[in-house]
Amino acid sequence: MTRCFSCSLGAVFVLTCWLLSSDPVRAESDAKTLIAEAYQKTKSAKTVDELTTIITLCQQGLEVGTTADQEKYLNQLLGWSHNKRGEALVEQSLAALQGDDQEQAIALDARALADFEKSVAFDPGRWKSLHNRGVGYALIDEFMKAVADFNAVIELKPDYVNAWFNRAEIRYELDQLDLAIEDYTEVIRQSPDDFGAHTGRGHANFRAGRMRVALNDYEEAVRLNPGSTDALVNRGRARQQLAMWELAAGDFREAIERDAKSVAAYQAAAWLMATCPDSRFRNEKLGLHAAKRAVELATTDALTATHLDTLAAALANAGHFEEAQSRLRQALKRATDDEAVELRQRLALYAAGKPYREQVVAANGLDQ
Repeated sequence: MTRCFSCSLGAVFVLTCWLLSSDPVRAESDAKTLIAEAYQKTKSAKTVDELTTIITLCQQGLEVGTTADQEKYLNQLLGWSHNKRGEALVEQSLAALQGDDQEQAIALDARALADFEKSVAFDPGRWKSLHNRGVGYALIDEFMKAVADFNAVIELKPDYVNAWFNRAEIRYELDQLDLAIEDYTEVIRQSPDDFGAHTGRGHANFRAGRMRVALNDYEEAVRLNPGSTDALVNRGRARQQLAMWELAAGDFREAIERDAKSVAAYQAAAWLMATCPDSRFRNEKLGLHAAKRAVELATTDALTATHLDTLAAALANAGHFEEAQSRLRQALKRATDDEAVELRQRLALYAAGKPYREQVVAANGLDQ
């Protein structure tokens, strides 16, 4: 019997690598060829597939044997290409979200984060990769890892304003309000016309109870983006807390005129008309209409305890206490633990046949 011997593709590859590694001159020559080819492709590579080709060439370059300088360069190129591929995957994720494919978007974000992690592993000093990894961590609520990455970016490139802003956003979410305000302030120092930073700092001061300071930031946000409905609503809420009822009502009215589908504007207007301590600014009919409109406009997924709480307050203000209690029980099912405390207090009020009147934190335009 004649027996034929054939090498598998894997065996040929192993044999080739062994031959190359045994010939330093040949290995260095092949590494140079692979590096040159990879570098040439960086000039036009944009898609995931094109960047994957560069990654493959770099990996092959490391496998055939390299000098120390070649290895360093290939690692840097791998850091660059993994970061660029991660960014390309993020773009695909955003497109999936626009197409309402959340599952696909989550999967693409996970792949992107894996690329950013590899990029940092190959090139730890690449600040853009650190920043992108931090954003990826934030998307999956790994806030401490995200903050650590933004810290590193700020150390490497303190003038990269996005790192300061993103760290501020996370600190706000973690209720580290003073630290968040410091970061937003640094963003504003570097970029005085940053709408998002003024808005974010306003939110932090609002939550901290510093209404006058919050109002100053919201005023600036409105100046910077006069067409923003959200900016008007934010300013109106601060004015409401400062007992500037008429000005607050004007902001909410203007916001609704600009955007007849703004859930936030209808909710804010309804809350003022249902709960204002000054009877001149309460309106049973319009308040109930606005509250119902806010609930109608909110999608099922976006309907919050706040929307239902506002509807309950408007119902109670109109004397419909049983329905107000029913809506508030629905709100309790969607509420956080902190929100639930206040909702239960209002539930007791409605059970006693009493409407809710908001207790503002400031009076006569001065912070307490």
